[in-house]
Amino acid sequence: MRDYRYNSAIKKEVRVIKVNKEIGLRIKHLREERKISQSALGEAIGVSYQQVQKYEKGISPITVERLQQIAKALGIAPADFLVNKFEDTVKERLTRYEQGKLKSGIADLTKDESGLLKAYKSIGSKRLRQSILSHLKIIAKMENALK
Repeated sequence: MRDYRYNSAIKKEVRVIKVNKEIGLRIKHLREERKISQSALGEAIGVSYQQVQKYEKGISPITVERLQQIAKALGIAPADFLVNKFEDTVKERLTRYEQGKLKSGIADLTKDESGLLKAYKSIGSKRLRQSILSHLKIIAKMENALK
């Protein structure tokens, strides 16, 4: 008989390791972006450059207190370490949503609808496009009111 608690604990540990690596990569990226050496960052937060390497590689877990110290040394908010992960998640979900839209209707445009969209997109003047769109919305409202 399997011990599901054991499997659950392993999965949780794997998630923690992934998060440590993601935060570590973010620290490295931000540090390099600011042209700060591992030694300088280590000195600013009271650890060796080897420890900074361990943080950046995700080998050593980072406490909240240490994350705050690193954020302060890099001149950012602690939450900024998590921003990329959030942005990536949003982008991924948006991409899946857009792909779903294509599968569920937009790709199924009639020839006339597709032609209208192509013609609209070919109009170079933003002002003219807005005017046409405004007129189309008025026409659609009028037609719906007559139904």
